[in-house]
Amino acid sequence: MGDDVKAWRDRRLTLLLDYRDALRQRVQEYESLDVEALGENLREAGWTVDIRTFEDVANSGELPGECIIHYTSSQEPGYRRFVDDLLFELSRSNELVPRYEIFRAHEDKLYQELLRRRLGLAPLAARLFGNLKGLTGHIDDLAYPAVLKTAAGFQSTGVSLVSDADALRRRVRRLNRPPGLAIYSLKQWLKRWILRGRYRPEQYEDCVYGGPFVVQQYVPGATNDWKVLVFGDRCWVLRRGVRQGDFRASGSGMFSWKTPPDAVLDLASDTFARLDVPLVSLDIVAARGKCRLIEYQALHFGTYTLDHAPGHFRRGPAGWRHHEGSADLDQEYARALLLWLEKHRQENTA
Repeated sequence: MGDDVKAWRDRRLTLLLDYRDALRQRVQEYESLDVEALGENLREAGWTVDIRTFEDVANSGELPGECIIHYTSSQEPGYRRFVDDLLFELSRSNELVPRYEIFRAHEDKLYQELLRRRLGLAPLAARLFGNLKGLTGHIDDLAYPAVLKTAAGFQSTGVSLVSDADALRRRVRRLNRPPGLAIYSLKQWLKRWILRGRYRPEQYEDCVYGGPFVVQQYVPGATNDWKVLVFGDRCWVLRRGVRQGDFRASGSGMFSWKTPPDAVLDLASDTFARLDVPLVSLDIVAARGKCRLIEYQALHFGTYTLDHAPGHFRRGPAGWRHHEGSADLDQEYARALLLWLEKHRQENTA
């Protein structure tokens, strides 16, 4: 909560780790940042740092209050559910960094879209649905071709291009086909036979092709996208080409370190400011004279771009400038977090 002035004035911060004592934010999802080095960097900047695990806090008997808490997410759905429940409760009386809604947007393309709309992030037309039946009444109103995305998933998993309404319907059925469909169908047949005249489909038949998904505007003419990592006031940029016969740049392996258009960096900077986070990963497409934000993640994202880039971009009085030199992830992470903390400390203690 922004009014926890004492925690800000005293520079008190809690780092929450997972069950492996890890703060995961590297190329591989199982790798952790150097937690001790992060804690030391924060202490050298005048912060008092308490390092705990989610399990310690959840089982402490009484949840902390009026604290500033920094954490990360998990790629494990079951464990993320545990973290979600705990963070939601902690968010009621603590300042989460990043805030709870940013956690909700992690690997959830549906909530990403809802948050995008509220914050006014580079609009890209998208429709949201809970299951196949929910789509039925809208399927003929959509513009095709379109990009179908399951709500869950990272990189390009669960993402496909559909040419028309029939293709969309088939793809949704394929992506959301439940396990044990044959047994479910047999049970429904038996119910219809036993109940006969008393059988009502609306009472006994659920939509078995469940699972939320997003139907997003397709951007034609794009031969690449730009992966932009923003840590504080620094941007690392990777150009990702699109393979022949595909529409996705993620996972193509066609990487290069070309200088992006200023419009890409401008959009990245604006998105970063609107999200109000210490760091963020952005997928941006520049095509037909316009830049569009495709996806964003502000927690637990891959760092290949920062790890391998020959330098970073920073905005100065004369515009964007490239600064040569490799980056150290642990140092850049600590620097970005400290920039965010000090900015908000000034705002909350003014």
